[in-house]
Amino acid sequence: MIRNLALATIAFFLSLAVGAPVIAALGENRSHALYEGSVTFTSEDVANSWVQEVRLGGGDMILLSLIPTFDRHGTLIGWDLRASLVDDCRNLLETPGPWHGLQPHMFVANDMVKGPGGSAYGAVREIPIRGFSLLVRAQVLTADLEPAAESAVFRRFTLAVTLTSTDKAASDHEKSTR
Repeated sequence: MIRNLALATIAFFLSLAVGAPVIAALGENRSHALYEGSVTFTSEDVANSWVQEVRLGGGDMILLSLIPTFDRHGTLIGWDLRASLVDDCRNLLETPGPWHGLQPHMFVANDMVKGPGGSAYGAVREIPIRGFSLLVRAQVLTADLEPAAESAVFRRFTLAVTLTSTDKAASDHEKSTR
């Protein structure tokens, strides 16, 4: 019985030692998923878009959308991920100020030639929504390509999208507005 009590005591203290950092880490991650879903486009879906309304507290609504992007010949080359307010068409995922070139919210076939993980921003992208304590996590699940005359095109593209409210996003927003 003393041996069992000693083992129980050791197990208890080990659980405290090992469990405390885990519990502390869980307490630090105060994210809350407001939306989780995925969308798939195939080569037949060239003119299609995807729109998801997400209601926030206080009456605000964010529209998440994927909008097709075409080259100068009208060939579908990818999709732009957007987050906007209902009454404002600005993409709140775009970098503030002037920018050029590929951005994290752009999913272009030529960038996926080496697979989603080999793209400029990787398979998983976390993009803050400007002006809100929100973060969009976009993960490319499928990027099947076929070569085309000037650039690759998607045969099939699947994107998982999660919108979260996080303390980190709130803290970053506070820093950017000071």
